[in-house]
Amino acid sequence: MIEINTEQLNAALEDIAKRVQDTTPLMRAISVTLLDETMENFESQGRPAWMGLSKEYAQQRDGGQILRKSGILQNSIMPFHASTVAGVGTNVEYAATHQ
Repeated sequence: MIEINTEQLNAALEDIAKRVQDTTPLMRAISVTLLDETMENFESQGRPAWMGLSKEYAQQRDGGQILRKSGILQNSIMPFHASTVAGVGTNVEYAATHQ
């Protein structure tokens, strides 16, 4: 007869179950990652790369940067999290048009 000792497996599964009961630390980490990725979008001027601004319009913009004129939107983006949700957001009214 074959006997299988599952004590270590059961202990490991119980440990995993305890860790996932409160996912707040995981959600916090995800929200920070989302913030980093959002900031990278600003730094790289969009991903995938945009076609670019026309020469005339670029001259009206500070350095011709896409996604950034005053920095208000970029600087307003904040991470948020709870036990079951993670994200980034802003209270800048015109942000929705830039999604």
